[in-house]
Amino acid sequence: MSQTSDYAAIRSRALAIAKAHRHTFVTKEHLLLSLIENQDASEVMQACNVDLERLRAELAEYIDEHLTPLPDGTGAFRPELDDVCQRLFQRVPGIAAQISESSLPTGAHILIGLFDEPGGVASNLLEAQNVTRSNIVRIVSAKRTTNVSSGLVARGLPQRAGDRTKPAALADEAAPDTMLIEFGQAVNALSQGWLRPDVRRDMRELLAKHGLGNED
Repeated sequence: MSQTSDYAAIRSRALAIAKAHRHTFVTKEHLLLSLIENQDASEVMQACNVDLERLRAELAEYIDEHLTPLPDGTGAFRPELDDVCQRLFQRVPGIAAQISESSLPTGAHILIGLFDEPGGVASNLLEAQNVTRSNIVRIVSAKRTTNVSSGLVARGLPQRAGDRTKPAALADEAAPDTMLIEFGQAVNALSQGWLRPDVRRDMRELLAKHGLGNED
């Protein structure tokens, strides 16, 4: 699937989710639920150590219990993007151009856009799992680099905030998505202070080399 069709699929899936629940408008919560099924967005969330199954369940619960559906027997209708989502989709091409120097927005850029619209359950659920906009930006920006160091990951990156150090070896032949996820986890671990001092120093040097330094 091309990036263009992928971007359209995210929007179509969010509209389908709203229609299935008989909701008049697509909200950030429908959109985030759609993004979980998108490869680019899900890889970035995994890089931030997001528990995708937990997030999916929390979003489904909110959508089912807190968004009012149209009454039974309502005739045919077509959901529309609410004002927030309309602004978000208008802004996303600019986010892609600024962060990835690309004219083709992806699910990852939409994920960044969610944080540009303050408030809402979707943003709160991501923040509850320690996801920040700046970490997402750094991880997405890492896609533009080609010299990601595997040694930093192998030297002590914990997989979860509550875990003891669990090295995650990154082989030279690792797939690009695995490299992105593990590099992103390294960025996240750095920001959370989970790495040894010597590893933190080397990580900061690597991020500075690629123009991905902390901006929190």
